[in-house]
Amino acid sequence: MLRTLNNLTIRTRMMLSICLFLITLFISMYQAYVSIGSNIVFAEQEKKGNAYQRPVAKMLLDAGNLRVLAKLSSNGITIDDKSFQSLTASINEEFSKLKEVDAKYGVDLQFTDEGLSSRGRENLNLNKISDKWAKLESGLSNPAAVSDDDFASFIADLRGLIAHSGDTSNLILDPDLDSYYLMDVTLIALPQTLDRHTSIATTLIPQLSPTHQMSGDEKIESAVMSRLLKEGDVDRVAADMDVSFKEDPNFYGESPSFKTNLNPLFESYTAKNKQLYETLSQIALKGGVSQKSFLLNWNDAHQSAYDMLKTGYDELDTLLDRRIASYKDQQQQMLLQSLAGIIISLIFYMVVVRSLTRPLNDLTLSMKDISQNQLDTAVGYTDSKSEIGSIANALEVFKQNALNVKKLERESEEAKRENEIERKAAMNQLADMFEQQIITSLDSLLTSSQKMGENATIMEQLSSDVLQDSIDVSSSAEQAESNVFTVASATEELSASSAEISRQVGEVSRISSNASTEAQKASQTVTELNEMTESIGNVVLAIREIAEQTNLLALNATIEAARAGELGKGFAVVADEVKKLAVQTAAKTEEIQQRVTLIQGAVGNSVSAVENIISNVAQIDGATSSVSAAVEEQYAATEEIGRNVNIVSSNTQQVAQTINNVKERAIKTGESAKSVLSDAQSVKIQVENLKKNVLNFLMDVRED
Repeated sequence: MLRTLNNLTIRTRMMLSICLFLITLFISMYQAYVSIGSNIVFAEQEKKGNAYQRPVAKMLLDAGNLRVLAKLSSNGITIDDKSFQSLTASINEEFSKLKEVDAKYGVDLQFTDEGLSSRGRENLNLNKISDKWAKLESGLSNPAAVSDDDFASFIADLRGLIAHSGDTSNLILDPDLDSYYLMDVTLIALPQTLDRHTSIATTLIPQLSPTHQMSGDEKIESAVMSRLLKEGDVDRVAADMDVSFKEDPNFYGESPSFKTNLNPLFESYTAKNKQLYETLSQIALKGGVSQKSFLLNWNDAHQSAYDMLKTGYDELDTLLDRRIASYKDQQQQMLLQSLAGIIISLIFYMVVVRSLTRPLNDLTLSMKDISQNQLDTAVGYTDSKSEIGSIANALEVFKQNALNVKKLERESEEAKRENEIERKAAMNQLADMFEQQIITSLDSLLTSSQKMGENATIMEQLSSDVLQDSIDVSSSAEQAESNVFTVASATEELSASSAEISRQVGEVSRISSNASTEAQKASQTVTELNEMTESIGNVVLAIREIAEQTNLLALNATIEAARAGELGKGFAVVADEVKKLAVQTAAKTEEIQQRVTLIQGAVGNSVSAVENIISNVAQIDGATSSVSAAVEEQYAATEEIGRNVNIVSSNTQQVAQTINNVKERAIKTGESAKSVLSDAQSVKIQVENLKKNVLNFLMDVRED
């Protein structure tokens, strides 16, 4: 690839680049155009859905009115035949319009047998609905005989057509908020309102008959219908329209007709349907609403829903048209911008190619002239700041270098002649100096080689002596190593004995420590016992005091009994018994006091004995600690001796190893000395030969 590109001219390369750029631009432009076009198709599909719904919505209105008239007729109210004829004619007219729309957009909206069956909507086949209407229309010759269920089924099919067209026309996927919420109104909310209106009317017509008295369930049903109409329809439409009105300016600008046309109809719809659901609430709560009054309210609300729905379709189409126009404008602007970009790119390409090829052609001619030694050629474009300027400056440098080379060649020829003369003189001078220095050096080298031979002889003798000494030292080291091993074994046995003694002393120390702990516990117990005996003594003293007071009270009682005479005899007997008990209590407390005193003396002796035990145990513990410390020091000293003996043993082994190394090196030294002696003799011979060759070389140099 690179080789092929390198063989192309700059113009061709630039052309390839611009072609690739244009191809990329065309692809991007095509994709953008198609993308915008798909948005246009999307919006146009929505318009097809609107077109399909228009005649269906009118049929939904008329069918509801027909159903209400039929209900009135079945309840004995006479209805003008022209009303039925007018509504049936309107439905037939809308059916014709629907068939035209179906022929135009039915396939696109999947109203084919395959499209309907794939969604389980085979009943929405237009021919089937047309047959159902024809059957219903034929029965209107006697409206009272037409089943309300047939009307309900027909209206359900009409709502199904609206729902299917919404699903297949992208309406439910509308991307803009203003049109999306308006779509919710036209596709779901208002058709639902029309259907609910019809259900409300057909339910209440018989209930509001003058001859009918509404039951509680019927009133509840009326309240439920009121609530559903308000919350399910009116409130939903209000919320949708509020968002739609607010969001309209944010998409493609504010539509001039949107709020102007829809807002009055929306307000009318809200007011009239509010009146209707309030009427329903009144029916549920208080009654008093006539059938005629209800139907007037109902008709206004029903018509207002359709009027808003019809205008909603128109305004939704307007919003879609504005969106389509915006997309088409985007396509046009994109094409114009792309075309302008292409034209500018081509112009820029031509300018760039010319700005490159012309200077390069001029520089190519200048290069040819300089390569042919036409060094007076002027080099242009040297003041350019682009790559062309760099090439021109490089060519100018090349030209100046060529001029300098030419100048140097002339100067080199002159210098060459002068240098030849100077070279010869310098060579002779150099030969003399070399002869003087090299001969002197060779003589010194010869002398040194002789001395080296002598030294080698001496070194050989010394290595022999070292070898003999190392043999003697090795023998001594082996004997020392044997002695060290003996000492190490004895030290290990001593260390083991010390360890056993240390362990037993530690056991004695542990036992004495436990004894000390138990003695301290006993001391604490005896102390507590001593405190308890003191408490008992205090109690005894208190009892004795009570006994004395009791005795005194008994004495007083006896005196008082004596004063009482015959009346106090019984009391005197009791007082005498109390006195006796007090005397006995005092005697017993005295005896207890004596025994407590003896116990306290014994406890005191026990405390002293326990303290002596603790002191003796502490002394034993201290002695065992001292012994343990001494044993541990002895054990540590023994370990230190063992460690040092091991170190000595290791060092002895190292000495023996070192002596062996010395012995081996002494042998190698002797061999090296012999080799050095041989080399010294060889050097002497070579130096003599070198001296001869140098003299011959200097002779040749001088001759040259």
